[in-house]
Amino acid sequence: MSNVLADEGGRPQPTERTAPIRVLIIDDDWDTLEMVSLALRKRGMEVMTAKDGLKGIEESRRARFDVAIVDLGLPHLHGHRLGETLRTNGDRPRLIALTGDGRAEARLESERVGFDAHFVKPAPMAELIGLVERLADAE
Repeated sequence: MSNVLADEGGRPQPTERTAPIRVLIIDDDWDTLEMVSLALRKRGMEVMTAKDGLKGIEESRRARFDVAIVDLGLPHLHGHRLGETLRTNGDRPRLIALTGDGRAEARLESERVGFDAHFVKPAPMAELIGLVERLADAE
């Protein structure tokens, strides 16, 4: 089963990229932050991290991000609410839920609020990295 929630008529079309992909990871689990950020940095991406929803909003106001990877069970602000906020602020990054919540209801809510994908932890890293690259390069 695909983790991509909405496919708008095919795969995103890549564009010519001249700058590194910028990713914001928001997760209250230190191991997840470290593992995912290290994997993305190895691919040449610029990565910022935040440990809760409010810090995630602060980071999103400081810099522009192509993709945000968001845990749903965050302190101070649920990941779905954070996703809605990120979608309405400025640059509207592409959103990936990375969560321990594998319920169908959580996946449907991710789709409803505008997430592009919903991964259940532990996510297959190669698939997650590939999706970050495709989403960031989509027109």
